[in-house]
Amino acid sequence: MKVLVFDSDPFVCKLLDVSVRKNGHECRCVHSKDEVISALKKEDYCLVFISLAMSHSDGFDVAKLLRDGTAGFLASKVPIIAMTHEEVNFEHFRAKGFTNCLRKPFLCQDIDLTLRTICTNSTPGSDGSRTTCSNKCYLL
Repeated sequence: MKVLVFDSDPFVCKLLDVSVRKNGHECRCVHSKDEVISALKKEDYCLVFISLAMSHSDGFDVAKLLRDGTAGFLASKVPIIAMTHEEVNFEHFRAKGFTNCLRKPFLCQDIDLTLRTICTNSTPGSDGSRTTCSNKCYLL
């Protein structure tokens, strides 16, 4: 499974990268709205994490662009996880195009659970890692 992370905080990017790879998936971290759109136009991702607290970009705007099809049809259907320090109101986030939300600071276990929840077609490998679901995680 390919996972895209959009956050300006290097620590958050590293935490997600390590956790995603530990679970047997690919991870790419980007730091601008244009990089998100470009990455999703070039490759199919099963999951996108978007930070809401960045000085140079609004995660809500990026989610809206994805849902509006700016990065293509498949990208408009990809599960998007909001990452925020704010109080979590799931209905509000879902109304804004997000699939779910992680409240910062989060733990590796929170990321692991999110990956397992989104990639329901994955199966455990002999080493405990999760096998890819071949980009079939889209909520069509």
